[in-house]
Amino acid sequence: MSEELKPCPFCGGKGGAKALFGCCAVMCKKCRSAGPERATRNEAIDAWNMRWYDGISGFIDTFSPKLQSVIADWTCDDDTCDEWEERE
Repeated sequence: MSEELKPCPFCGGKGGAKALFGCCAVMCKKCRSAGPERATRNEAIDAWNMRWYDGISGFIDTFSPKLQSVIADWTCDDDTCDEWEERE
């Protein structure tokens, strides 16, 4: 459980926890995207901070070396992700 909010996964903005009709959610102050509604503030923060790629590294390690290399080619570690290459 964490009180610290990760940046918005869509725009990188800051989020804030809000009470909504008896439940709580985190909403981005910049783009207004919202995380899932939860019963408590702490649960809403945990849900906001969860990302689909959390823990994926260990999962990828179970793939064959060939598939791992393909995934590594698709992974962007810098700002070059906007440059797509044609591959055969």
